[in-house]
Amino acid sequence: MTTIAETLCLWHQLPLALRERNQWVLWRGERRQDKVTKIPYQRDGRRASSTDPATWSPCWPCLQTLDHGGFDGLGYVFSPDDPFVGVDLDHCLDPDTGLLDAWARKIVADLCSYTEITPSGRGLHVAAIICPTKSRRRRRLPVSIRHLKP
Repeated sequence: MTTIAETLCLWHQLPLALRERNQWVLWRGERRQDKVTKIPYQRDGRRASSTDPATWSPCWPCLQTLDHGGFDGLGYVFSPDDPFVGVDLDHCLDPDTGLLDAWARKIVADLCSYTEITPSGRGLHVAAIICPTKSRRRRRLPVSIRHLKP
């Protein structure tokens, strides 16, 4: 269970552009085969779906529910209808020393956007805004990245 101070701190760390969207779920770490995975849940304890917006909620009520216990974390659901992209940088952080691998440090610096440590403590999540661009090359992804700050 988190304290109200921790909840408020988390609230203010999240970018406003993400907080304003009703695309939030809670999650619990559950063992699946030999791996712990994050299973999304609604605030009432029923399973949430990453493809069903009816199972998502606003950020603040999810944080309040997280504050009462029973869940391990808060998650944003990326959707084709929003301008955001999530970047997972796995196995790049030493949980004992906090040292970040050089390749990941470069990506984080280049994206210059909201970044958080993954629940495992061994990776990072970066959220950024994608901006469609006009590209004459069909094989390249026609987007640029815009910074997303709290």
